[in-house]
Amino acid sequence: MTRRPRYWNEDSQSWEDSAPAPAGPGAARRRVLWWTAAAAAVLAVALVPVFSQAGGDDSGDRADSRPKRTATPARTPTPSPSSAAPACPDLPAGYEAVRENGFGFAVPEGWEADTTADSGVLPGYESSDGNRFLRVSELSGSDIGTSFDGLSTGWSDFQVLADPRPVDESDSTAYLVDYSLSSDGIAWSVAEIHFRARGGTLYSVAAFTKEDPDLTDEESLAQTVAAYFHPPGDTACA
Repeated sequence: MTRRPRYWNEDSQSWEDSAPAPAGPGAARRRVLWWTAAAAAVLAVALVPVFSQAGGDDSGDRADSRPKRTATPARTPTPSPSSAAPACPDLPAGYEAVRENGFGFAVPEGWEADTTADSGVLPGYESSDGNRFLRVSELSGSDIGTSFDGLSTGWSDFQVLADPRPVDESDSTAYLVDYSLSSDGIAWSVAEIHFRARGGTLYSVAAFTKEDPDLTDEESLAQTVAAYFHPPGDTACA
């Protein structure tokens, strides 16, 4: 135990032991302030690392409380449709698709192939009554304008009924001619179309009839066969 210092009492003219002085309000207040300051200092020391970490470089990984602008997603480009081969068109009513020697084309339904006739690269096709006939041939040369030269060769009573003209005024790949002839004593009226197929080769489709000299139906027949004609190796339409 610590001995308290003695003091001189003027009243009793003697040395006396000093009594502990009651702590005044100032001392108590100082102790409270000291402990408060000490606690604040400890808290400050403890919080320094926290604030140092939270207030560090913004480039670090941290939760940012700032409102963020929603980024507009990049527009995905629409893929261009791929270039595909043209689809096979539907055949007109009354026609059917046939294949001969690698060639594909259309003929009227019910017509039969005539393998005995000299009909070029393909057998001829004739109607069931024998009054109409169809012939497909490959032409020599590459000029569609001169492909009609020699058209009358081998025929009797040959006569041009309508000069060669474009099937379509905006398309020079097909020309149509009308004529009449005699074969074995039989008179025929003919609509013949010359056209350039894929690959550049020239072909002809000739539609013969004994019945209708105005050739309206034969012109339509020849154009339909030519439109649906595909030579060997042409895979654009199966």
